[in-house]
Amino acid sequence: MIECRRCVNSTVNPTVTIDKTGLCNICSLYEAQFDPYNLAEQRDFFMSLKHEKVMVGISGGKDSISLLHVLRHRQRISPVRFDFTAVHIDFQFSDFNPERL
Repeated sequence: MIECRRCVNSTVNPTVTIDKTGLCNICSLYEAQFDPYNLAEQRDFFMSLKHEKVMVGISGGKDSISLLHVLRHRQRISPVRFDFTAVHIDFQFSDFNPERL
C-alpha cells in the first residue's frame, strides 16, 4: 500500500494511483485545476477537513436515493475523507402509506 503524501488516499482504493512525486491522481488533478497562488491556502483548508461527518436528510423518494448514490461515489474519489449518515424522520401522518415506496 502506498499513501499520498498530501491526503488520505492510498493504493488500497483501486481507482487511486500515486505518481513519482508521491501525489495521488486526485491531488494532482486538484493542483492542475486551481490557481497556484492560492493553492497552499486551499490545500490547508481541505486538509483541515479530514474525516468530516455529514448528516443527510432524506425523504425516501428517488431524488433522495440518487443523492445518496452520488455521495457514495464522491466518497470514493474525494481527497477529503468523509462519512455520511442518512436520516429520515417519520412524522406518523395518517395519510402516509409506506407500501408505495
